[in-house]
Amino acid sequence: MLAKEVDLGITKKKNNNDISGSFAGLLRIIKEDQEINTRVVQLLQMNSFRRRSLLNKWLEQLRMKKAPDKLTQALSCLFDDSIADKVLTLINKDQIINKGS
Repeated sequence: MLAKEVDLGITKKKNNNDISGSFAGLLRIIKEDQEINTRVVQLLQMNSFRRRSLLNKWLEQLRMKKAPDKLTQALSCLFDDSIADKVLTLINKDQIINKGS
């Protein structure tokens, strides 16, 4: 069976509004929460495979702890290589500065 024939939700694309909202939420969370800021920076410095693997584990832990859906949705943006690159670029340009800094 082809992947197109079985819809497990894996191949479903998010619409642009969902992605934009999650991306904006991610940037807000990174700016406001020092622990998440630190973890995201560490993730973004990894290669794609390692980043996705650790992000998957982190998201599973957050779900088990019943973290807010907005947080897990925002962090899930980091599975996308282009979004991860953009976030790292913003961080490196000091456009995202944590309040505690």
